Amino acid sequence: MKGCKIKKDKMTIDTISIILAVLISFINGLLLSFIAYRPLQTLQLNGYKTDKYFHYLVNTHGRFFSRLIMLCFMSVCALLVINTLFAAFEINAITYVSLSLHFIYLVLFIRNDHKDKKKTPLKFTARVKRLICVLFILIALFTFGAVLLTYYLDSLGLPWLRFFLICLTPMITPYAAIAALYILWPFEKLNNKNYIRRAKSKLKESSRLKIIGITGSYGKTSVKNILHALLEKKYKVLSTPASFNTPMGLTKTILKQLNGEHEIFIAEMGARHVGDIKEICDFVKPDIAVVTSVSNQHLETFGSLENIKNTKYEIVKGLKDGGIAFFNGECEGATELYYRFDGEKYFAATENKASFLGCSDMNITESGLEFSLSADGETVKCRTGLLGKHNIENILIAACVAYKLGVPLQDINAAVSGLRPVPHRLELTKSNGINIIDDSFNASVNGTIAALEVLEKTGSGKKIIITPGLIELGEVQNKENYEFGKRMSPVCDYCILVGRNQTSFIKEGLLADDFPEDKIFTVNSLSAASVKLAEIVKQGDTVLFENDLPDNYSE
Repeated sequence: MKGCKIKKDKMTIDTISIILAVLISFINGLLLSFIAYRPLQTLQLNGYKTDKYFHYLVNTHGRFFSRLIMLCFMSVCALLVINTLFAAFEINAITYVSLSLHFIYLVLFIRNDHKDKKKTPLKFTARVKRLICVLFILIALFTFGAVLLTYYLDSLGLPWLRFFLICLTPMITPYAAIAALYILWPFEKLNNKNYIRRAKSKLKESSRLKIIGITGSYGKTSVKNILHALLEKKYKVLSTPASFNTPMGLTKTILKQLNGEHEIFIAEMGARHVGDIKEICDFVKPDIAVVTSVSNQHLETFGSLENIKNTKYEIVKGLKDGGIAFFNGECEGATELYYRFDGEKYFAATENKASFLGCSDMNITESGLEFSLSADGETVKCRTGLLGKHNIENILIAACVAYKLGVPLQDINAAVSGLRPVPHRLELTKSNGINIIDDSFNASVNGTIAALEVLEKTGSGKKIIITPGLIELGEVQNKENYEFGKRMSPVCDYCILVGRNQTSFIKEGLLADDFPEDKIFTVNSLSAASVKLAEIVKQGDTVLFENDLPDNYSE
């Protein structure tokens, strides 16, 4: 190899060889850092917890690791063929052609992997940038060692193996991401503790601030947004944006947005593992707890329904002394927690005399909701453009909290009339005469029931559903998808199922209810679903987009 002087039983490497090794290591490390987008995105989506990360690499939903193996196979084949053909001619420089092909394959892989729009793109936070830097260093060091090994193999008379190990480096990328995570773990723990300490200190400085914590298997974001709108009639309110429901999401909101004018802080508290809510409540001590629901959502990570109940109950246990709790009485699991709590508590349920606010005269139409709220001898007739009976439940529990905090029924009514749907949560739009119901943000069992009710009431044309089904339900997932299919059958005229894994049980449920098989279509992607939809949809029809797979399920 040019630049590498080889003697019998001895190898020396000159400056040019070292420079080439550094350059090759830099290029390979840089390109593989782009390939690491998917592993890093998956880690971020799972809160940097590794339990589901390795499942993602090998599960049947995603083929990322399989594609890496194919990439390595192509690079190795090109390298072996070129090196073998030209080894006899001792044209050592030609070996760089095989290496350049490896880099070309990497570029094509990156281009293909990044062309599809991600549901939840990787957020380039400071933590992610640190991970990328460490990952780059790890891969570059490994590549540098592989180049030095190449020089050694030359000295042993094995030129056909030049750069062999470099062609295998894409396969180590997902593991380099994990290695980078573990290397940075002590720093991240200290860094997070520092941010939490600062956030806790800032909360203590806001002595008049009342904190409301909201948790539940579903409905958290909707109730948070509704409650914010209701409380704004009387107070200066701050709530966590979007789905900022993790410890660091809340910390970021507190440090960047909370100021002395705020009187109420609404904190959405999400959980995928036992102890997640407790971790948040340890520094965000709520004065008021709101439990919207308890169901088998995220059963896959919790392990059991009892674990889910206990985790949601952590918000009640985390209340300040004298704290108040509100529970959605329409949900059996939340009602169970209501009876478990011994402190001051309130019940919210439609058509139920035990409810803190009365709710009756419900009328559910394709254009919105009508219902009456009553308390202390006063009744108001409410109207809203939100869809689905479950939104009456969401409004009711939010109204109970607002009324308890002194917001008059008339002001609650005024706020309800101005409510707008949360994007991608039963959001109704029209396009070219077609009704589009966008419920694609996520899906729970109860959410699919509500969405099908809205689909049934909307429009007079054909009813079409596009869905990948329900996920993260652990051992009950197949059963729930089967039941989902049975519920679709009397409502839908066409069903477009995205993915062939969990949707096979939806299809079984449809067929068990005598749904016509020729009106069930199974496709591999949402783009393919859109193509199939275009073939069957006409003006006046209604299309429901129910759930959208997270990126770590969607390959």
